[in-house]
Amino acid sequence: MKRFLLRILWLVILVSSIDRLVGLYLKEFPRYEVDTRLEKILKGQVNKELIIMGSSRGARDLIASEIERLTGYSSYNLSYPGSNLAFHEFILKNLLSKNKKPKTLLLTLDSPEGFLANTSLEFRFDRLYPLVSDELVIKTLIERKKKSPLALYSNIAKLSKSQIILKQKHFSAVDTILACGSMPISFQKNGWKPQFDKPQKNKRSQINPALIKSFKEIQRICRDENIRLIVVFPPNYYAFDAAYEKLVRANLMGKTEIYTYQANGVYQDAKYYYDQSHLVTRGALIFSKEVADYLKAAN
Repeated sequence: MKRFLLRILWLVILVSSIDRLVGLYLKEFPRYEVDTRLEKILKGQVNKELIIMGSSRGARDLIASEIERLTGYSSYNLSYPGSNLAFHEFILKNLLSKNKKPKTLLLTLDSPEGFLANTSLEFRFDRLYPLVSDELVIKTLIERKKKSPLALYSNIAKLSKSQIILKQKHFSAVDTILACGSMPISFQKNGWKPQFDKPQKNKRSQINPALIKSFKEIQRICRDENIRLIVVFPPNYYAFDAAYEKLVRANLMGKTEIYTYQANGVYQDAKYYYDQSHLVTRGALIFSKEVADYLKAAN
């Protein structure tokens, strides 16, 4: 019996030692990432007057440093390509819990995908996995059924398949992040054949109520925190979707504002686009100036 208990003790010591080593291993992962924006949020290092949020349209079409230059408001872009409104809600809540609150939030919406289920937009869990050593991150992953509750007590339970090997990440041609957080693209997509079309069909039957809920929660937070919230419709290389704007307006709360790109010939010229839904850098500079002018005029 004594020998059995001794073996159990040694097993506990071994597992505990391995778990501690895994914990040290997991803490190394942030150093191998190139997108450190979420890490900066969690460390309280994003203290700006103006924040941009959204998916790739926010990342590509609005250049935070240009808006800062034109308005004088310190600005930072927290838009993540492929992210949905639930992820934007997550980013906003953590931004406010760890950093000085911004005065203004620009929230770009995808048309018509922003409220739809089964699109390319999702909660960007890949941005959380490298930061599983953070208690807030692991609690979010558990809440969203991506980790077992055991991960609160065990580093081994935090480990994912993607974290078996430490590997240095690198920027891609389309995902290079500027110091201001924006991700403009200077070239046009290879093989894209520009054709100015009618708006994409707004499929109301596919609307995801959870994304509407996140949209309203973002608005509630901004209202309660006295943050000026501006919903921004960036230009697309197709006609403006008035039906989608109507849907968005039907879900507005309080003092939420809407800014829609100016209907001029620039946005019908393919040379300003990377593809049908994203501007290239020179187009983004024009749109950023538009938004900056709106911000200055409204003050």
